[in-house]
Order: sequence, then structure tokens, then C-alpha cells
Amino acid sequence: MRRWIPSLILIFSQTSLSQVTIEFPIERSDSGIEILTTVRLLSEMNAQNEDLLLAHGYRFAWQFDWNKPWLGAGSTLNGDVFSIMLWGGLVRSTGMTREALELILCHEYGHALGGAPLQADQWSSTEGQSDRWAARTCLPELYQNRGLTLSASAERIRKAGLDFTLWVHRHYEPTGEIPSLERRALALPPNEATISSYPSLQCRLDTYATAAECVANHTTTCAQPHCL
Repeated sequence: MRRWIPSLILIFSQTSLSQVTIEFPIERSDSGIEILTTVRLLSEMNAQNEDLLLAHGYRFAWQFDWNKPWLGAGSTLNGDVFSIMLWGGLVRSTGMTREALELILCHEYGHALGGAPLQADQWSSTEGQSDRWAARTCLPELYQNRGLTLSASAERIRKAGLDFTLWVHRHYEPTGEIPSLERRALALPPNEATISSYPSLQCRLDTYATAAECVANHTTTCAQPHCL
């Protein structure tokens, strides 16, 4: 049985893949990220996370198509095969940066590896928890494996969160509030945690900013943002 996670920027209204309509021209690239750079990043992240997936009982497969115009990424579980989909329209699109792309891929891994709380399918982490795992585990390991200092890693996590949320704002929520590192999202009322939906863009940015502070301070006790 194939199970689809409507993840990240693909689908804010829980629509199906066939309903994704936001595209970026195949012949155009505004990001400056080349296909070879992308393939190398996919290989790097596979090497980092493959053993973790195996420990969870998953085999892994990329579904990457540079020539697809869609601005999207997502995850599926088909039997024991966990797949991450990535399309060239997202990578080439205006405002996309390497840091934002790294965040997106870490978030997708987080659906399989992030743990509770889980979505209704009972195997995939919620969107907010996938963000937390990406910010607190995946990105710090990625940057430290490259030899970055804790300070440099923290700055890159902070940049990844800002670049990503501004990208979503540009392409998917242009009429919403612009996310900023200078403020924090409001706390959610009791019992209103986001289980099957996305946190606000400001809340998602807060998740990465909070994690960056923890990395910079070399602490493992990283508080959860009040907006989750």
C-alpha cells in the first residue's frame, strides 16, 4: 500500500499530488543551484541517514526529476520503502538557496525519523516534529560532518530557516505575514497542537532559530517553541 505524506510546501490544503499546480519553467533557473550540486547533496544526505532508516526498518529510494516543473517535495512509504521526492522546479525556483534545500530534505527525512507526535497514519512525524528533527538533529550533523564549527553551523541553520520560510511566503503565502527572526510566533492555546497541519511560517522559523541557539550554546536540552 502506498501512503502519501502531503509534506512541506507541496500542499497546504491536504490536496493530492495531481492537484499541485504551482510550476517553475523547465528552461529557467533563478536559484543558481545546478543539477550536479543537487545530486551531490542527495548522495551526501543518503550517506548520513541511510543507517538510521535501516534501524527503523526502512529501505530508501530517491525520486528525483530535474525536469519536472513543480515547486514541491514530499515523502511516501510503500511497504518498507521510504522515498523522498524532489522536483527540479523547486530547486531552480526564485528564492531557493542551498541552505533552504538542505532544510527541505532534512524535513522530509524527519517524517520517517522524527518520532512522536505522529500524524494520523501513525508512522510519519507531524510537520512541526519533522521541522524539529531537521533543525536539532539532521542539519547540525550535516554541517558538522563538513567541518563547520558550532557557531558556523548555528548561523547556517538560522539562515536555512529564514530562506525557507521566505521562499514559502513568496510562492505559497504571499498575502500572509512575512516571517522574521526579530519576533516569535504566539503560543498555541492548550490542546491545539498542530497534528495534521502545518505550523505558521513564523512558528516554523522559530523552530530553526531556537535550534540554532541550542547548537551555538552546545546544549542538548533544546526547548520546543511555544507555538507547536
